[in-house]
Amino acid sequence: MKTIYKYPLEPGTNKLQLPDKAQVLHAASVNGEPVIYAIVDPDEKKMSEAIFHVYGTGPQPFHASMPEPDAIGFTMCYIGTVNCEGLVWHVFVEFPAEPTITAVEA
Repeated sequence: MKTIYKYPLEPGTNKLQLPDKAQVLHAASVNGEPVIYAIVDPDEKKMSEAIFHVYGTGPQPFHASMPEPDAIGFTMCYIGTVNCEGLVWHVFVEFPAEPTITAVEA
């Protein structure tokens, strides 16, 4: 049976292990920290790495530290913008060319 799980994030690059066929739903703020929610099958034994990038608003090496959206073998998907106690974070997920994890379009 599928369920929705919450995964905490930190600013910068986050590598998370998610069950295969997870669907990333949304980015939010919980207790002042950025998180993502995903539909997962908790009984799924096979895990896949998902790479999330969390960047703040304002001057920073945004493009230098983040893979190009059209990088060979990868695609980027915007998940959402999160306001955490006055700081604004923008969350992206990076998928391999043949993803086993998807993002749900709003």
